[in-house]
Amino acid sequence: MAKYLPFIFIFSSPLYAASGGGSFLGLPVWVWLIVNLIIFWGFIIYYLGPAVVEYLTNLRESIKVKFVSIEQKRLEIENIDEKIKRRVREFEREKERIIELAKREAERERARILKRARVEEARIHRKIEEEFQRRLKQAKVELAEYATELATRTAKDEIEKRIKEKGEKLILAKLSAIDFEEVIR
Repeated sequence: MAKYLPFIFIFSSPLYAASGGGSFLGLPVWVWLIVNLIIFWGFIIYYLGPAVVEYLTNLRESIKVKFVSIEQKRLEIENIDEKIKRRVREFEREKERIIELAKREAERERARILKRARVEEARIHRKIEEEFQRRLKQAKVELAEYATELATRTAKDEIEKRIKEKGEKLILAKLSAIDFEEVIR
């Protein structure tokens, strides 16, 4: 409290000057002002001091607890942040691994499909060639049948023509040998 007396004196001096001086019970007014102020602050400190000290101590402890709690939360958040960053890095590595795996799998699948397509292409070409050969053979058979039929028809027509010619000659020859007059009678 003694450290506050100069401030009390400094602040009470204007009051003394304003009162115009004077005395009370033989003491100057400014002494009574200081005494009253000391008594006033003494009562306040005596009666309210422990409560204020307790309040300030509790406030300090509360602030300390909150600070510790906040510090713990900050550390937890930093820990969680580090875990999240680690997980993100792991996910990134996993993503890259999956992408690489997918690329390799896609390349294998592409090669497998390409191989299958080539096999299918060869099979289709083989079927087309077989169908072509079958149709060619069938066309040859049909052509041979048609050629045989045509040759047969042509030969038949030729034979019939020759027979007809020979038959006409024979008939003419026989007719010229027959006497028509005898036939008419």
